[in-house]
Amino acid sequence: MSRESLQAAEAGRPGVLRLGLETLRHQFRARDLGMRSPELRDLTAQERQRLHAVAHAETRHHLFPPRLETEFQRHMRESSRGARIVLACIPLLLFSTSPFWGPAWLGFTPTVAELVQLLAFAIITPLFLAVCLVQARHPARQFTEWLLMAAFIVEVFCLEWIGYSGALGGYRIDPSLSVTIPVAVIALARLPLPHCLGFVAAYLGIVGWNRLMPGPGHGTHTPTTWVLDFVLLGVTLLAAFWTRLASRRQWALNLLLEMIAYKDALTGLPNRRALEEHYGVVTRGLNRSVTRQLFFALIDLDHFKKINDQYGHEYGDGVLSEIGVVLGQFARRPLDFCARVGGEEFALLLYDCSLRDGRTRLLELLEAVRGLDIEHDGNVDRRVTCSAGAAVAWPNTSFSLLFRTADEHLYEAKRRGRNTISAAEQPLGVLLTPVK
Repeated sequence: MSRESLQAAEAGRPGVLRLGLETLRHQFRARDLGMRSPELRDLTAQERQRLHAVAHAETRHHLFPPRLETEFQRHMRESSRGARIVLACIPLLLFSTSPFWGPAWLGFTPTVAELVQLLAFAIITPLFLAVCLVQARHPARQFTEWLLMAAFIVEVFCLEWIGYSGALGGYRIDPSLSVTIPVAVIALARLPLPHCLGFVAAYLGIVGWNRLMPGPGHGTHTPTTWVLDFVLLGVTLLAAFWTRLASRRQWALNLLLEMIAYKDALTGLPNRRALEEHYGVVTRGLNRSVTRQLFFALIDLDHFKKINDQYGHEYGDGVLSEIGVVLGQFARRPLDFCARVGGEEFALLLYDCSLRDGRTRLLELLEAVRGLDIEHDGNVDRRVTCSAGAAVAWPNTSFSLLFRTADEHLYEAKRRGRNTISAAEQPLGVLLTPVK
């Protein structure tokens, strides 16, 4: 779901979709701030291989697959917001205050001072003010980079115009002043390397145009000045390249660590840490006007130790993987969640699900596991089965209480003979009075 569709849904059904929208906002916010994006924890084998190769410098091709490349670029824009705002504030403050220090400190002639003020208040100040506002409000958008580069290219043009006009009136400005702009942009804005190269090309084009202009202004760039420009720009581009490469490797490594921290490697399901985080998101999203129940169940394979003892751990791992596939089919709604919480134990969280509906779903799950018809001579039915304990809670219930209650009923189901379910009869927690 895109942000646009998210806003459209909110406008259409604010009461029904409030929790879903809150959860999706949390996911968008997590994605913008770093790698904790649920969709990025579900990667293909090719994507994981590319991440591993980039993170450990095992390849010369450092571009990610399209989906990951998009997320990396978004992350870089978001993390560079502060530096880009500060960078845009420098010309904004310098030009807006030029009437106070230009004539006094730099000795501007009346003609140059008038031109500087005209450019400052007609072009530079409003342009960089817009850059600051856009960077502050939409840091992750790609167009903010283009606006930033366009603003600084305009500044280069204005400086060259001031230098040429000043030379016509006998006031010369050091030509090295202009090169500080691309150096600062490349060093601080953390732009992609193609953008940096394009910016340098635009800078050289504007300076070259000024060099070809007729009159005394054409000689502002001497051969020594050109050498200085190329050396500074070359060193800065090399530094930007290595910095960007280091950022790619660090981002890839962080994403790999994120996958390890939130996903079970054997089954591919989220782990308990991811389950607790999702539960926190769901309960925070609910407010006092929402009275929907949360159905939570712990599912445990019957006599799983005998599987490992009789058939071997490889066979047992295959059984767990098959159960993980089946369980994933019972958590298809956006706010439902399934996880492997340890060993042969799994968890299922169903949003807006009553006790009766939850019991029906659990019985279907138990039947689906039996329907796999996986051989297990150590079990009564000579095939793999599972037991489940469940509880229903209101949104203000702590996860620890909900988990402990479901665990107690899981043991009760096992005492009854296994391949059955046991559930708490009353919802846990207190039903808060809805806000009118």
